[in-house]
Amino acid sequence: TLDEDLNKRTHAMGRAYGLEYMYDGAPAGPAQNYTGTLTDYMLSLGKPTIVAEVGAGIELPFDQVGISEQGVYNVMKHMGMLEGQPELPREQWLIRERPLLRPKNGGMFYPAFGPEYLNQWVPKGTLIAQVRSIRTLEIIEEIYAPCEETVFLNMRGRMSKVHPGDYAYILGNRSDAEHIVND
Repeated sequence: TLDEDLNKRTHAMGRAYGLEYMYDGAPAGPAQNYTGTLTDYMLSLGKPTIVAEVGAGIELPFDQVGISEQGVYNVMKHMGMLEGQPELPREQWLIRERPLLRPKNGGMFYPAFGPEYLNQWVPKGTLIAQVRSIRTLEIIEEIYAPCEETVFLNMRGRMSKVHPGDYAYILGNRSDAEHIVND
């Protein structure tokens, strides 16, 4: 927003939630897509608001419910609704660049990395997925890590069919992120 105080309070709430990776940048798609959302409404009232994205449509190697529950308690402590201090990870990263990758071709999607790589990073140029022809299994597209330190924030983590433009990855550029060390 244009309100710097509101931005600072929103950032503090986001940090307090306690995820290792946070995003501070433009939302995906046109701004009018967010008109009328709860986030838009709260910001219009001058209230800090965050969208905590934890989990995916696949089985994850960590307790996504527990992380979400801890995040809610952390925010309540941060806001003075509960006693105590938020439990934060040792390190947090404020991502400012968030590439959204979608295959240009339809076929079978073969990820090189599964859900165990969420919140992990690979160097730029690492092959992260292939799309193969459903008729011949020939590789028709390769997808590479676009950032110096490409962190996996969300992914299509299993082999599946894809259509051109389907969701594949939400990535972050860790190399130019703000690194926060919590005591």
